[in-house]
Amino acid sequence: MIQNNNPEELQEQYAQASPFPHISIDNFLEEEQLIRFAQQLLEEQFFEKYADLFHFYQTNDISSIPSLKELHSFLSTELKEFVQKLTNIPLGEQVDAQGSIYADSNYLLCHDDQLEGRAVAFILYLSEVSSGGELCLYQSKEKVPTRENKITIAPKPNRLVLFTVSDKSFHEVREVTCDEQRIAIGGWFHHA
Repeated sequence: MIQNNNPEELQEQYAQASPFPHISIDNFLEEEQLIRFAQQLLEEQFFEKYADLFHFYQTNDISSIPSLKELHSFLSTELKEFVQKLTNIPLGEQVDAQGSIYADSNYLLCHDDQLEGRAVAFILYLSEVSSGGELCLYQSKEKVPTRENKITIAPKPNRLVLFTVSDKSFHEVREVTCDEQRIAIGGWFHHA
């Protein structure tokens, strides 16, 4: 269950956020549900993802993993409804979601998430790390990210981060620089 199930109270905060619409909500789920989702996720296999822009570990899409049916159901119903009300963006049926682990020296460089149909990105943190792993949101000028007025959001268990995907939604995950794991569930809600 979502602890603060009144997204209308947060609409203005989301819409007015800079450098682009986003929000960070702490203590998002009831503790028991968060622990259950984390335990279920960590029983799954994570695959190394490595390219010039990123290095981290990720599950297959949650919708394709039978043991994560409860989590997928939550994302595609309760969370989707909450996000739709908060953002005022009509969302379709498609929800892409994966578990991710960023270990020591893992990172995701600056990009905008724009792929066909993506409307709102989400991250639900399941752990925290003592050094690195922050989500950084960047201002842009003429569709190019700048380092000015960046927002930094630290990973913290039970923190949900949402942002609108657009040609201005430049963000990155800073390199984890400690022997701890940044564990999260993340993905995208698609346009209706």
